[in-house]
Amino acid sequence: MAAVERCLFLVGAPRSGTKLLRGLLGRHPSIGFLPFETGFLPYWQERWRDFGDLADPIRFSMFVSRAERLPYFDFRRRDGRPPIDAKIWHAACRDDFSPEGVFRALARLETNANLKPDLIWADKSPSHLGHVAMLGCLYPGAKFVHIRRDVRDLALSMQRAWGKDPLRAAARWRRDLLAVRQAGNALGDRFTEVAYEGLLADPETELRRLCAFLDLRFDRAMLTLDRPTENLGFTKDRPGIVADNAGRFRTHLDPLVWQRVEEIAWPAMLACGYLPERALNARPLPRLHERLLRWKDATALVRAHVPGRGLAPSVRFVWSSVRSSGVAP
Repeated sequence: MAAVERCLFLVGAPRSGTKLLRGLLGRHPSIGFLPFETGFLPYWQERWRDFGDLADPIRFSMFVSRAERLPYFDFRRRDGRPPIDAKIWHAACRDDFSPEGVFRALARLETNANLKPDLIWADKSPSHLGHVAMLGCLYPGAKFVHIRRDVRDLALSMQRAWGKDPLRAAARWRRDLLAVRQAGNALGDRFTEVAYEGLLADPETELRRLCAFLDLRFDRAMLTLDRPTENLGFTKDRPGIVADNAGRFRTHLDPLVWQRVEEIAWPAMLACGYLPERALNARPLPRLHERLLRWKDATALVRAHVPGRGLAPSVRFVWSSVRSSGVAP
């Protein structure tokens, strides 16, 4: 088995600030992020036997051809990156052909960690939010950073970015936040949480804390960004840390929706210190209602991708994302 090495998993609900935090952490010379979200390791872990003995170079080449259908590799192609050579990837596994070994080899290739022994390779995938416990077992040297955001702003942002329903966003936020905190408690000092609002208000304090958590010296380069990190929502194409991107729900979210979001997310809001302002008590979203909204969200997500991909490719892309990550759209 490969030796324990340092790595980082950055998780958080979609639209919670993962791209911003990745951009800031990635400015540190000792942290290297994979260029795009992966999200497929849980799928590999579940289906690994289907791929056969990957120590066999022929089998491994077939595996790589299959892996190239995943959204991660689609993003690589759209970015103009050359395909990963199956022989180089096979050699980088260093005789560890477990799911975590093959993923580790990919991460090290994509971040050039093989050339930088002290580099922490890092993955930013919101869909890993529900798999923190599993990832913690696969990578004993891994640390986890969870970024959370006020559910009212998050629901508004999901609606604005993709047309998703804010009530379902609130139900998912409540469920996922409580679950990831439970998994994080089991990981002890390998897990920490960042509030998006705190990061905007005082980035230096938060980034210094995260550097201490990762056993790194703080680097002031982390306080600036050389390019925008967001291509959707209120901060689309805006460079740097947009300090006023919190509390927008007060002026942009329908008051009745605002109240209902608070009712649905009530227990998780209180657990995180977000005080409801319109709701008077908890009132969860009925399961049947949530299932119906899931199909509405899936349609909205496909529609959001159509301008850049076309209808059929958008359907395939969304379906592939769901299948590989195990997360509903």
